[in-house]
Amino acid sequence: EMVAAVRPEDVIVSLAPVEYVSARNQLRGHIKKVIRTDSRTLCCVDVGIDLLADVTHVSANELELCPGKPIWCLFKTHAMNPVRMGGDSL
Repeated sequence: EMVAAVRPEDVIVSLAPVEYVSARNQLRGHIKKVIRTDSRTLCCVDVGIDLLADVTHVSANELELCPGKPIWCLFKTHAMNPVRMGGDSL
């Protein structure tokens, strides 16, 4: 069985679905947790599975990202990395 992984830095967040964009993967979800470090903000987003999004502190503040907030996660198909269920990358 195969799954796909997407790196947090490849995920774009939006407060609404986006039109006229080349990123075809748009998943609606809600923020479960926000983790602030010295250099970035990580959002754990429930889109049916947990997806991590890496955003700047400025973006997190401007979008008022917080637990429970509805959000859209976007990423290009090329950002998806196939992974075997044992955790080995292909």
